[in-house]
Amino acid sequence: MAKTKKKKKNAGPPLPNLRLSQCMIVKNEEKNIEKALKWAKGIAFEQIVVDTGSTDRTVEIAKKMGAKVYHFEWINDFSAAKNYAIGLASGNWIAFLDADESFSKEDAKMLMTHLKRIHSDPLMREKYQMIMCPMVQLDDEGKAAGVDEHIRVFRNLPVLRYKGRIHERIYLHDENVVRVDNISIMHTGYSFIVQRNRQGGPEHRHAQGGAYGQAGQPEPEGESRGSFKGQGEGSPAGRKEHISRRGKSPL
Repeated sequence: MAKTKKKKKNAGPPLPNLRLSQCMIVKNEEKNIEKALKWAKGIAFEQIVVDTGSTDRTVEIAKKMGAKVYHFEWINDFSAAKNYAIGLASGNWIAFLDADESFSKEDAKMLMTHLKRIHSDPLMREKYQMIMCPMVQLDDEGKAAGVDEHIRVFRNLPVLRYKGRIHERIYLHDENVVRVDNISIMHTGYSFIVQRNRQGGPEHRHAQGGAYGQAGQPEPEGESRGSFKGQGEGSPAGRKEHISRRGKSPL
């Protein structure tokens, strides 16, 4: 008697592959653009550079490194430029760092490890949509001058878009944010030498404000400066899941 084959249970549609898009907006970043793209070369399946009016070799270098380069006319709105870049991305996760921010090679690999864990687990995939991690401010000697926390990695979802013309933020419920402290973003943009070299030029971050502006700069009337960190982790609204260097993730 022939054996009857058991019917496979309907597992639903196959899970799409994890694809990370690297996005950035730039202007006159020829000194930073190579490093800004290099860190993600091994993990991003596409690199999107939106130029807002460079007059140096930024675009040339980005194209030479294989990035997809687009142009956006600067309208004094950081959210508009960043959301334009997000609209070009086809990955299901986005890493949106500035040109003077980067992960180390080791931390880039660890970032993908975290993304794969989230992406492969249905519950985590449904819950976690943004990753918060430390950002190390480097001084002129490359030493840590300070550390704060930022969200630079997030799901590519229609609801996740930047708001605020100058102090642009992505807003979402804190329970959808996972805090990871075993990877760090290195930031060189506020060293004295970098600021001095940029003074007076249209590319100078303090001239344009927003992600390039000074901490504490007042937001134009009608725009919010809300941030996850400001709510405090002791309150229910500010509580985030935590992955620690010293312990296992509670995920």
